Amino acid sequence: MEKKDIVIIGYPKSGNTWATRLVAELVGCPVAGFWDSEHQEIAVEGTDRESDFRCFKSHHQLSELNEIKATADKMIYIIRDPRDICVSGAHYFNHVSLIPSKSRNIAIRAVNKLHWEVLGKREMIQEMVQALLVGNERIHHWCRVSWKAHVTPFLNREDVLVINYATLRNSPMEQSKRILEFLDVSKPESEIERAIDTHDFEKSQKRFAASGDRAKKQFLRKGGSGEWRHVLTEDQQLWFENEIGELLGKLGFNLS
Repeated sequence: MEKKDIVIIGYPKSGNTWATRLVAELVGCPVAGFWDSEHQEIAVEGTDRESDFRCFKSHHQLSELNEIKATADKMIYIIRDPRDICVSGAHYFNHVSLIPSKSRNIAIRAVNKLHWEVLGKREMIQEMVQALLVGNERIHHWCRVSWKAHVTPFLNREDVLVINYATLRNSPMEQSKRILEFLDVSKPESEIERAIDTHDFEKSQKRFAASGDRAKKQFLRKGGSGEWRHVLTEDQQLWFENEIGELLGKLGFNLS
């Protein structure tokens, strides 16, 4: 029997990895990988789960998904405040080094860490601001388009469930039920609670640490909301407001 494919989509650092794992846990299916790609995907887990479904993570634009021959049975779009994406992305794509080196030399690593804290972080924040507002392929291939250009086409699609990342974090039971209803999957509340508990951020970090999976532990940094208020400069905050303030307000994000 052919599997039904659930694709969880979002701009990079929108919480896609965590949301993909949660959806797969709720349904009881594996996270099979990244949609339409053979590359090794960090979200993969539960490959031994028996299910009619399988989940995939994606950063594709809607136009790219339409061009791919393989069609997803269900699409869920994760939307996150782009200013929080900016902070998260700056930490994740922190490849600004004073001394480019793959060496494990402690002195070089210490110098690069100091450079990151003093100058690198500021540089990466600015690069991420540019990515989110106009696109910036220097950050990553998937960041070559702006957040607005990525998000907007998905918003009015009846066949796409749009989930607010912060709301999913703050009201996981309510949003998990929305997800299951959209997928036409019935689960008792006890199983939903277990899935939510399994993917609690702190518990997930401890689980990955205990298993020695440093990459997965580091991938889950904080996952919070509102950190941008203390990180972005006034000029950067104003740039967001001027460029996409109307859309932010429409989507329920506070402007200040």
